[in-house]
Amino acid sequence: MTRRRKKSDAAPLAPAEPLTPSDGRVNVSGGRTERTILAATLIVYAVLQMLYITATPLQSISLPDNLPPSRVKAGDTRLLVGIGPDEKEHFLYIVSLAERGAIPAPDPLHRRGDAEYVSYQAQHPPLFYAAAVPVYLAARPLGPAGVWYLLRGLCALCGVGVIVLSARAARLAFPDRPVVALAAAPFVAFLPMFGHMTGCLSNEPLAMLLGAAAWLQMVRIVRQETPAGPRDAVLLGALLGLAALTRLTALLWVPAALIVLIYAARRRESRLPWPSVALCAACCAVLAAPWFVRNILEYGTPVLRTFYRPLLEGITLPDYIVNSSQPIQPRGFPQPIVVTPLLVMLWFASTAWVPFWLIQFYVPGGMQAAPAWQAVFLLIVIFSLVLLFLNASRARRESDAADPGGRCLLWAAGAAIAFCVLALLQQMFWTDWNVLYSPGRYIVAALPATSLLFLFALSTLARRGEKIQRSMAAVVAVVMLILAFYTVTLVRTFYRDHPRQADVQPIT
Repeated sequence: MTRRRKKSDAAPLAPAEPLTPSDGRVNVSGGRTERTILAATLIVYAVLQMLYITATPLQSISLPDNLPPSRVKAGDTRLLVGIGPDEKEHFLYIVSLAERGAIPAPDPLHRRGDAEYVSYQAQHPPLFYAAAVPVYLAARPLGPAGVWYLLRGLCALCGVGVIVLSARAARLAFPDRPVVALAAAPFVAFLPMFGHMTGCLSNEPLAMLLGAAAWLQMVRIVRQETPAGPRDAVLLGALLGLAALTRLTALLWVPAALIVLIYAARRRESRLPWPSVALCAACCAVLAAPWFVRNILEYGTPVLRTFYRPLLEGITLPDYIVNSSQPIQPRGFPQPIVVTPLLVMLWFASTAWVPFWLIQFYVPGGMQAAPAWQAVFLLIVIFSLVLLFLNASRARRESDAADPGGRCLLWAAGAAIAFCVLALLQQMFWTDWNVLYSPGRYIVAALPATSLLFLFALSTLARRGEKIQRSMAAVVAVVMLILAFYTVTLVRTFYRDHPRQADVQPIT
């Protein structure tokens, strides 16, 4: 009779999944090639940013409502500002912190003194503006124009960090896919919408930088050979908290972090216990919560909104869906407009690639051809989604292609983008219809995730051919570079033809 084997003699547990999938695909060797590509990318990015920074004009504008009443009474109502998207309001926030050490009032009704500035960007947390104050003070000897160019340069410098961190995250996430590992830096750096955003003054570049750092930490938690521990969770929570303290858009990374932490806690031999998920959340809350508490105490709401112009004011969502071909006249818009679901998708897709609200006047064929160009970007997005779906179906059929860590990262990236899109739809329908003109610029906040998904989708076209994938990476870099320079010329042309805004800009 065969004796039953002792429990201690039983076969050992299978080790945690390998760092990369063992399906015969090639690995990209880290080294000179990646460093060369990154260095060349950053040099070209610097040239592009010089073009963007100098493209958007500066103008001396009279601001009777934004500037302190004491200054207005003295007859000093003018201020040199950039005319890029919301640049004036971001600048007023910085000036208020530099000169008064206080966040500006969100509107004149909430002003509590004759020395107080007003900026509708007061709805945003203060981290970026506090970081910009030393640059503002140091640049004042250079004159008003010098201040502006250095502040825009600070935003471009944040863009450098986003490129480096995104490239590192892509390399760690899928080192066996040359398209992902080699094309990530050029794709991010040369995306026209990213260049436009980092070439203007706003809090978005710093939020993107901190979000990219948080994404890199998530990739490390999933891919590092040593199982993640509580310190990894604390660092992730701190990065998310700082990102949220810069711009609430950065909260899009929270669903991704949750997926990654749950995956890490369930891995065998993991040192990341379930309480570490709560530890990460606590670190994020400790940093971000004071901003919400301050809003409640000052304004009675945790999330301050300085605009309320809902698209569906007086209309329910089912009514909109059923009657989407009927004109709607949003508050503050001079005439009724038709906002169909297709129109929404076109603006979401196109403005995630280029600042379409500017260049639509100058694309080949003019305004009449603009919808067709928008459709091109939408088709690219749909094509990428189809490739991702087909790859997921194939992976389920082929057991040797199993890569739980890779699937976790793809799900996390998708969750970040989905959360962002849903938040934008909520804001467009029920808070501010003006989001429709540029929703994609907010999706760019998730650029490390969107670039990873897009490049991974391309890599599925030639999974086992290293030369083919390297060629695809080169094609991606060249195409994105052409698109970047072509778009920046169109942006410069737009501002050449529209160098000025209204000379007096009261708050209405």
